[in-house]
Amino acid sequence: MTTMTPNRLEELAELERTAWAEYSDALRDLQGRDYEQAEAASWDELQGLLADVAAERAEIAAETPAAG
Repeated sequence: MTTMTPNRLEELAELERTAWAEYSDALRDLQGRDYEQAEAASWDELQGLLADVAAERAEIAAETPAAG
């Protein structure tokens, strides 16, 4: 395991938290039709970002030898 892996996992966790916060912030003051339109686009963007984070985590897990 490289020394960068724990740092990168922390960075990925922060990216995930930031993505959820931005999603929430983008919708906070919207109502009705404005909310519906913004929510669909924001949700798609959030899901893409979360998928990227999950993929990178999976890569790290595949490259990291199991402790044992």
